[in-house]
Amino acid sequence: MNTTGPENRLTAFSDIPETRKNIGLAIIILPVSMFMIFFFSVLYSGSPGFRVDKTQNGLKIGKIKQAINPVMPGDIIISINAMPYPRILSCLLHARSGSDKYTTITILRKGEKIQFSPKFIHVTPSQFLKFAWPHLILIIMLIALGMLSYLRASPEQPALLFLISAIFFATTFSATIPSHFGILSPRIISLSFFTLAISNWIAFGTCLHFVFSFPARRNIIKKKKALIPVFYLFAPAISIAGAFVPADNITQFWPWLQRLRNLGLPFMVLTAFAKHCIDFKSISSSLEKIQIKLIISAYWLSFGPYLIFYAIPNIAFNTPLIPF
Repeated sequence: MNTTGPENRLTAFSDIPETRKNIGLAIIILPVSMFMIFFFSVLYSGSPGFRVDKTQNGLKIGKIKQAINPVMPGDIIISINAMPYPRILSCLLHARSGSDKYTTITILRKGEKIQFSPKFIHVTPSQFLKFAWPHLILIIMLIALGMLSYLRASPEQPALLFLISAIFFATTFSATIPSHFGILSPRIISLSFFTLAISNWIAFGTCLHFVFSFPARRNIIKKKKALIPVFYLFAPAISIAGAFVPADNITQFWPWLQRLRNLGLPFMVLTAFAKHCIDFKSISSSLEKIQIKLIISAYWLSFGPYLIFYAIPNIAFNTPLIPF
């Protein structure tokens, strides 16, 4: 982001107003808190030795790290403790959500149902970091870049929007930890599901809000503030409405929402990309052209693989080509 001069770029942290510091520190509590919740859930529960991916039909077993349970890649966990998968996803909404002691799980393998009591591996903090370090690096990078932009940018720049977007993207990475370790606690699975969906919606909504406010001379929001609620409501509205259409009842709504929770995101990313392409042609400032060029490049390096290999295959085929 642009700053007003060398003196701004060299501003010491101690010279930044306390209000800005406090707002920034308050916001970063969210991804850090969620990371710690899922971190301790892994240490408490242990791992069944395989990772899982949430699909419409159940928890699909992916890579097997240690073969301590009678499962194969591609098996689908359809119930835990006799609790069916739709109820597991919405577990947080039930006053009585059942036991988290994993007495039995039921898997579906080529039309055959197999039930057994799972075994678990104890996970130490060092073992957790050995496997979760990519999540941690991405979370730290997003928080650091968001805070750096927010604390060092000039006042006319929409740096707070950039920070909020980065924070909620960091939160989505925290929410994938239970799947990475194969956590089978219904409450934790449900918390991961809701955190991932809501964080994604807010992250992309804030990102679009930022795009339409940046660069400052191309701030469309100043004249069209009615667009603001559209940015935040479009993704959840289209995803929730899309899930209600094929669902026969509220129970089936949650698996469909799991499949279609990204339904609005491709349109939002393409809108952001188109807006910045128009910006690039419309402005004359060489500095702003460089900034926009970097952002457009970042779209292809980040949102491109996400849409092509994860979001769209998940919507179309219920199975992403790569893990989140």
